[in-house]
Amino acid sequence: MQPKRVVPTRTAIAALSKPPSPPRATQPTGPPTTWDNSGSAGAARDLHRQVLAGRQHDLGTEYPDTLTAGADLAYWTGQAGDPAAARDRFAALLPVRERVLGAETPTCGAPRLPEPGRA
Repeated sequence: MQPKRVVPTRTAIAALSKPPSPPRATQPTGPPTTWDNSGSAGAARDLHRQVLAGRQHDLGTEYPDTLTAGADLAYWTGQAGDPAAARDRFAALLPVRERVLGAETPTCGAPRLPEPGRA
């Protein structure tokens, strides 16, 4: 049995010119510098949407790599000019990440401040 091949970022970007099919869980994750340098945050957002769909299909909605793909999509949604949607994506993702990964996990974000009126 041969191991699955990880698709390099440049190959994933080149795939934007072809009819889309949901990427599989072996796609790279994280904000790729090639998208930063291209100035195409909208294309990055769209590709991360496909990556998230592939991970949800292959791994399930609460697998750590799927949660990372969700955070990446939220990041690129904001970079593409929709900060309200990015905020909403991050807000919906946070309780799931805390439940699955633990509230003290560094990837869950900054420490929470006490709610107003609760010290």
